[in-house]
Amino acid sequence: MLSKISDIIIVISPLQYKDIVEVYRVSPPQKTRIIPLGFELDEFIAISPKNLNALDREVTTIGIVGRLVPIKNHKFAIEVVERLLKKGNNIKLKIIGDGELKEELNAFIQKRQLNDHIQITGWVLDVVEIYKEIDILILTSKNEGTPVTIIEANASGLPVVATNVGGVADIIKDGENGFLVEPGDIDTFTERLERLVKDVSLRKAMGEKGLKVVSEKYRQERLINDIKNLYDEILRQKNLT
Repeated sequence: MLSKISDIIIVISPLQYKDIVEVYRVSPPQKTRIIPLGFELDEFIAISPKNLNALDREVTTIGIVGRLVPIKNHKFAIEVVERLLKKGNNIKLKIIGDGELKEELNAFIQKRQLNDHIQITGWVLDVVEIYKEIDILILTSKNEGTPVTIIEANASGLPVVATNVGGVADIIKDGENGFLVEPGDIDTFTERLERLVKDVSLRKAMGEKGLKVVSEKYRQERLINDIKNLYDEILRQKNLT
């Protein structure tokens, strides 16, 4: 309905464009434009040098940020960390968020005797502080749109290991600013994460690349400029300027 009465439909990613134009044919290509999200990233970018220079911490802290719901697949993350601990890696996992699965996940952690290594923080209002405390971000979701937490982590100078779902590949280029792993492939996910845990120089290189990528692509200034240019174009087409 909106497509029929609109001059332009804005989508936020190539994946969404494909769904709307090619799969569901909601909007024709000539009426559909991709304009990626944009955010106030200055606070995150400000802490990136701190993260990039704090790579010799005795314990490597891994973070996962998101609602505690089935689609985020936190049990997979816990199982990966359990494997890495059994291999002798000195790590801890911070699960940042809250939700319907909190009690179930706490029981899952306790059953595996991982309480000393895994913490569920609950909701955190100042997310900037979270990215100061972690060294690597992971995302284990079964599906995603454009995950803001990956953008925030890269802006903070952190590398990412993520499942290759939804719009994740629009942000993470495998082997450059993080690693992409197919859903359910726990062996590869564990191997990629262990590489980052053990290789400080790789973490720094990916963090620097991620900072560059999101600074150029996902800042609010770029979003505002893109929207302004689109409005100007439509107004010119209608002879309203």
